[in-house]
Amino acid sequence: MSKEDRYDILQELGRGAMGVVYKAIDRETSECVALKVLKPDVLENPLMMQRFKNEMRIARKITHKNVCRIHEFTYIPKGPCISMEFVEGETIRSLLNRLGVFSLRSAFEITRQISSGLREAHAQGVVHRDLKPENLMMDRHGNVKIMDFGVARIFSGGEATTTGAFVGTPAYMAPEQVECREIDQRADIYALGLILYEMLTGGTVFKADTPIGVAYKQVHEAPAPPRSIDSSIPEKVQAVILRCIEKEPERRFQRIEEVEAALSELGYRPPVTGDTDVLHVQRPRSTTFIMARKRARVLMLAAQVLYFCIYGAALYYLDDIGRIVETEFLGPATAAIAVVVVLAMCGVATRIYLSSALIFDHPQLPQKFRHLFPALLLLDSIWAASPLFLLKELRLGLVFACVALLAYLPFSQKTLMENVSHENPRLER
Repeated sequence: MSKEDRYDILQELGRGAMGVVYKAIDRETSECVALKVLKPDVLENPLMMQRFKNEMRIARKITHKNVCRIHEFTYIPKGPCISMEFVEGETIRSLLNRLGVFSLRSAFEITRQISSGLREAHAQGVVHRDLKPENLMMDRHGNVKIMDFGVARIFSGGEATTTGAFVGTPAYMAPEQVECREIDQRADIYALGLILYEMLTGGTVFKADTPIGVAYKQVHEAPAPPRSIDSSIPEKVQAVILRCIEKEPERRFQRIEEVEAALSELGYRPPVTGDTDVLHVQRPRSTTFIMARKRARVLMLAAQVLYFCIYGAALYYLDDIGRIVETEFLGPATAAIAVVVVLAMCGVATRIYLSSALIFDHPQLPQKFRHLFPALLLLDSIWAASPLFLLKELRLGLVFACVALLAYLPFSQKTLMENVSHENPRLER
């Protein structure tokens, strides 16, 4: 089998400055791989070709669970390419676009995994130089992989740095990188601080109309403190972020191990089994990465407001409900009204408790909710039948759609509460 016939390309995964990434099947191993193919318009550019080959040469030096594994440099009909590990998941950029912000627990776990991969890269004398959310992939089990060492440079020995090349993404470039000064591992620490800042605040540190404008701000403008955007971010967390993104490299953390130690001092402890030098990735136990805590709380409050509206409407139309029960269901109107009043009062009391606990962010709410859920499920299941009173006024399909929605609400609240329980705004020691 020739190299050109070795891969079956299944689909395009994405495009970047250097090339196009495809999902493919390796016919020899029957494994799913990713193929990074150089764009045709840069095939004849010697510098780009050299950078493309460097991606494999440099990345192959790094063997770590948090770094995307490179297989080989090869050729297919679409052009020269690198075959690499296929990671089924989404980028941190995609998660940020979907969630807005991460909890402290989620952001720290992601940061820890990035740090672990960078620690191995730096030990091999490699600096990434283009660390950004787009180059960080999370698989379905919550494992983070650092991608694209294509613009990395050896920062040890004779190839210490490059002083004449402006390489990287301005929004995540260290000031010394913008100014084409000497680059070392502290540039990656700067980028990591910017990423952590964005995960906790939902926005990039520096914004401008042009990339040059962003690069200028990296050098000359002080970052807004994270707490000025979200006051729930602890001051000690802010201090760690601001130290990572100091303008002068000498004032930052000097080694990635110092960042990991700072996270431990804040109260976050990574899962450790066996050898304490090896950090094992822990599979998320629930829905930590589905929705950010702040958004989960807002939606949970919105659900309580919806129930208040239902209870209010039922109490307002009590006479009509009694008449419908009597004429349509041949039941006693007085008894029906009494049942509706009792159920509404129970519902109102429950929703007042949940709403106040959410508003004041009671730390025991997730645990209390788990105990309350069976009774809440029974109560809400009864209220899910309330749209049946509207059969005369609304179409049958619409009525049953409302019943299905109300029947689903208790389970959606349980999912939201799982997010809240894993995303407490205060770190626990």
